[in-house]
Amino acid sequence: MGVIGEPGVSSKQRTVRVACPHDCPDGCSMRVTVDNASGRAVKVEGDPTHPVTRGYLCSKVNHYLDLVYNDKRVLYPHRRVGPKGPEAKFQRIGWDEALGEIASNLKAVIAEHGAEAVQPFSYSGTLGMLGFFGMGERFFNKMGAARLERTICTAAGAAAEMHTFGRVGDANIEDLPDMEVVILWGTNLVSTGVHAMPFVNAARDNGARIIAIDPRVTRTTAFADWHIQPRPGTDAALALGMMKVIVDRGLHDVDFLERHTVGWEKLLNERLPEYTLEHVEAITGIPAADIEKLALLYGGSKQTFIRVNWGIQRRQRRPDDPGHQAAAGDHGGNARQGRGVHVDRRRNAPRGHAPVAGHPPARRPQTAHHQHDSARQRA
Repeated sequence: MGVIGEPGVSSKQRTVRVACPHDCPDGCSMRVTVDNASGRAVKVEGDPTHPVTRGYLCSKVNHYLDLVYNDKRVLYPHRRVGPKGPEAKFQRIGWDEALGEIASNLKAVIAEHGAEAVQPFSYSGTLGMLGFFGMGERFFNKMGAARLERTICTAAGAAAEMHTFGRVGDANIEDLPDMEVVILWGTNLVSTGVHAMPFVNAARDNGARIIAIDPRVTRTTAFADWHIQPRPGTDAALALGMMKVIVDRGLHDVDFLERHTVGWEKLLNERLPEYTLEHVEAITGIPAADIEKLALLYGGSKQTFIRVNWGIQRRQRRPDDPGHQAAAGDHGGNARQGRGVHVDRRRNAPRGHAPVAGHPPARRPQTAHHQHDSARQRA
């Protein structure tokens, strides 16, 4: 946070630069104008000097002051009075009383059942990075409380990415303008990734083909040059079918596979032969000609970018679908600096979030792909 002098801001106000607290990839920089007399914020806007924010905010944060100063916000601890349910009543209590009661209850549970009877359940919300990765986990680790995967949002996809690429940093949205083919796979960027869209538009202006893969019709599929609609839950089969076409046409990067992956021979020789165009059409509902066209469009260029979102992992039997899209990037020879597959949303912001860009040679051998029977299932 820092106070900055802004032209046109009177001495009665000051402008403060802050980071958006939302769990979002954009990592926006915000300028907040504060009334010096009251200490209240009176204006929120995007920082025009930030390379991703570019002076505008999403619809959530544009109206942040309405939330912050809403008279229905719960700002103090309350204790329930009477039974649970729709008719429950709550009484405001002091912080010392609330903290003392919580501590007393935790101690009683631990004394009777052990520390693992305490199950923390929370995630990021609008905590910001310091709050999210701060004292909460330290507190419960020190207590010896039960452990729980902290999210149902990204865990399966992150595990698939780890197994396929390793956590070496995703492709960077700032490289999008240099791409020839951009595939938006299971993501609705027009509605939920607004700060990526200027980079996608720049790619289109430079001649890139924008392809959306999504069972649904969304604002992003309407924006795209080509909308491909697989049956829900068949993304893995589509990726495997694309890989087979790429390999059959000799468009795969054997040098890259030999240098940086393991298991690729088994995938090519034992797994991909099952995923003929006819078989993949039967699974996905996509015409064989379109599958072939998509694969050749992707495999025929070395300047490609796949933007995957987390929705494709949220299935009972295919939690690692992002790994299949990642493996397609490997086989096409596109998992290199400045291009590749973007999976983890939190790592697309170029400043202050994490590694830069692309998929350089991995720090450990990459896995060409998993073997799974359930890719055959039909939705």
